[in-house]
Amino acid sequence: MQQEELEIGIETPSQDEIITAIKSLKNNKAPGNDNLNAELFKIDPELAANILQPLFTTIWNTQIIPDAWNRGVIIKIPKKGSLADCNNWRGITLLSVPSKILSKIIVQRITDAVDKKLRKEQAGFR
Repeated sequence: MQQEELEIGIETPSQDEIITAIKSLKNNKAPGNDNLNAELFKIDPELAANILQPLFTTIWNTQIIPDAWNRGVIIKIPKKGSLADCNNWRGITLLSVPSKILSKIIVQRITDAVDKKLRKEQAGFR
């Protein structure tokens, strides 16, 4: 079977992509180490996109991600049961919201490219 090339857009993120990614962020989530939460960006997605687009363009063209985006804050969340048992805790990593926005744009581009190659009959695992 021959593998087909995926047509994934490689142009810098557009205003519309950034706005769509911002609007898809979940509310009431803890911020990353920069203390910027999703609600801050969602107050005015257009303004946030205007601020983020030059940053994303620089990242895209230089292929250098800010060091802070490579770090997360790990916190522990209790599960049910005795908190004295280590198995009743789980860890989560709090990441920078701007890095999540850029990641969402990349994931959406990949998803769109894959969806174009899947048959219409492929209903599961989309």
